Parts: sequence; C-alpha cells; structure tokens
Amino acid sequence: MSKFENYLKTEKPDYSKKMMTLKKGQVSFHNCNTIHSSFPNTSNKNRLALAVHLQDFNNKYQEVYNDKGDLVVIGYDKICNKDTFGKPNYRDSNFFPVIFKNIENGS
Repeated sequence: MSKFENYLKTEKPDYSKKMMTLKKGQVSFHNCNTIHSSFPNTSNKNRLALAVHLQDFNNKYQEVYNDKGDLVVIGYDKICNKDTFGKPNYRDSNFFPVIFKNIENGS
C-alpha cells in the first residue's frame, strides 16, 4: 500500500486518507472509489472478511481509459462471459447473480 500511497501523492494530490477501525460485527459500506486494506492480523485467531458488490439493473460495461489513454480492465471484466459484441457481460449469472428484484418496476 505504501507504493500506491506514493503514487496517489504524486498523481492525485487531492486524495484523502482516513483511518476507519471496525469493531467485531461492524460493516463498512463504500463505493468503488474507496481504496481499502487491513493491517496484518497479529492475533492467533483467523480473520474473516466478506465482500459483496452490488450493481443496479441498468449497470453495464463501459469502456474507460486512464490518463495515459490505456483501457482500464478490472477483474470482473476478465472472468465474466462476453456479450454478443465481445464486451464483458455484467449480467453473467455465474458471477453476478440476481439477489433482489423489484417487482413493482420489473428491475
């Protein structure tokens, strides 16, 4: 993380760093722009973490390029199946199962 923090200091000087300490049983909800990590587990007990990524019905793959003009590729883009245009299919039920459906508006 120190290398990444050095990058942020140089390339994104308006970033902010905040410490968040969670107690046993607490949950953190944050968006994809939040970079997060944990300090090493120095106890003799295992640490368990669960990440759930949610997307709304209308979410779909969008090509995004970094400051150097390179296509940004995230892990999900590599593992899900592709749509008829060869783009990552964010409706691939193997990786993006529907866990809630709003029956009032069909989404």
